[in-house]
Amino acid sequence: MEYEIIIKPNYTLKESLNFTFRNLFAKWNVKIVLLIATLILLIDLIHLFQISEIIIFPNGIPLFNILFPFIIFLIVPISIYLLLKKTIRNELNQQTHYIFNVDCFRIKKDLSDVKKPWNLYESILETKDYFLIKQNKYQTDFFPKRFFSEQQVIDFRELIKTLDIKKV
Repeated sequence: MEYEIIIKPNYTLKESLNFTFRNLFAKWNVKIVLLIATLILLIDLIHLFQISEIIIFPNGIPLFNILFPFIIFLIVPISIYLLLKKTIRNELNQQTHYIFNVDCFRIKKDLSDVKKPWNLYESILETKDYFLIKQNKYQTDFFPKRFFSEQQVIDFRELIKTLDIKKV
């Protein structure tokens, strides 16, 4: 395959949020933080509504016990939402094209042209709805299959077979 596969992305806020939160909550360290925040919140609620005869905090609930769950359950999700909303809005204002060939993956925008050689990537995963290209354990690029025509999906599968990247 000597030619390029060119797609024009059209991400929606909903699918970006879905992907981001699904990946975020798949990590074990995030699950542990959520568990700790939930336990702290439950202890606070038990103390607040005096469900137990045991006095947990004789001098009132510590500030940390109020702020930590508040930050984890409200501030972080709202920040992610606003950041993704801004990113999607910026993407809509620019002409963006993703170009795949045997040498690299390119992101071509109005004011930039970034070439990422395939050796930067660890693995490629194809799901029912997405192609996921994992750069490292913290960064994964996702491409909904709806961005591709039927022939481009076939061509992309052929392309990834030729690459020296782990297929998952």
